[in-house]
Amino acid sequence: MSKPKLFYFSIQGRAEPIRLALAAAGVDFEFEAVDKATIKSDPEHYPFGQSPRYVDDEVDMVQSMGILRHVGRKHGLYGRDHAEMARVEEVIEGCSDLVTKLIMECMLRAKSDPGAREAYWTARIDSASAGGPATFGAHMAFLDRLLARSSSGYFLESGLSVADINVAVVMLFHMEAFSRERLAEQWPSLMALHDRVMALPRIATYLASPMHPAKVISG
Repeated sequence: MSKPKLFYFSIQGRAEPIRLALAAAGVDFEFEAVDKATIKSDPEHYPFGQSPRYVDDEVDMVQSMGILRHVGRKHGLYGRDHAEMARVEEVIEGCSDLVTKLIMECMLRAKSDPGAREAYWTARIDSASAGGPATFGAHMAFLDRLLARSSSGYFLESGLSVADINVAVVMLFHMEAFSRERLAEQWPSLMALHDRVMALPRIATYLASPMHPAKVISG
């Protein structure tokens, strides 16, 4: 059987949770860098005009969170029963909401608005705003609450899942806008989860390898 293959830009970006999940599962995979022109000119393989794209012995698919779910289910990183699988789904959706806000309200807006980062911090990270009417499901407090329900150190009592990997990457993305120290002071459990995931032996090996892109996000 040929190795799975991941197609994406030469950055960590939205493909990084997939890479980390494959590494955690001990799956050897290939990577091919693509550019926007290739993606836009190939609607058969990139039907949404976006990457990443993932190919294995069962699928040829796009959409980053769909790929992450597939990898998690196939390689034992999706929980031991339906209740745990549902928790994984909750966390993945919560991460997607938060990352969308991070990109739109913080990173893109900060290019023209010097106050955008602090406004994002107040709305999405500061614990004082978690109960406000305008979070629309996107706040670090919500992830922290779900993590606190488990005694394992991960979101699931059974251990590591793609939920943990996804949240670790969400914290990584936020460290592009805010200091590690500031994030750790506000949400120590989420930062500790990030550190725990990144220190897992297989993931640590991947992070030290040439397969790991140096650049976190574009722009």
